[in-house]
Amino acid sequence: MREALDLVLRQAGHEAVLTGDGEAALASLGDSAFDVLVLDIWMPKRGGLDVMKAITENWPEMPVIVISGGGPDATLENVTAVADLYGAIRVLYKPFDDEELVEAVAEALGA
Repeated sequence: MREALDLVLRQAGHEAVLTGDGEAALASLGDSAFDVLVLDIWMPKRGGLDVMKAITENWPEMPVIVISGGGPDATLENVTAVADLYGAIRVLYKPFDDEELVEAVAEALGA
């Protein structure tokens, strides 16, 4: 999924940095400035909602797009409610098409 998102974003003219888990995502945020974060809710080591909470506390201006297909611990409705609470720009539900992702990134960047 990460590699597919990377390809779509690069074809749309964006640079992307990929991480494999929530801890790596937060570590990369400490090292670099990013314009937008595309965040999956279900990640190893530290889940997306925990990462979103940390982003809200440490990088409150960072626009976040949440992606999710639901899961065993939370319905899509719960994920959406929490993502909204933490200020997500948009929630994309898997499967989504490439255009939805590109539009969400454009929205997050203020285009």
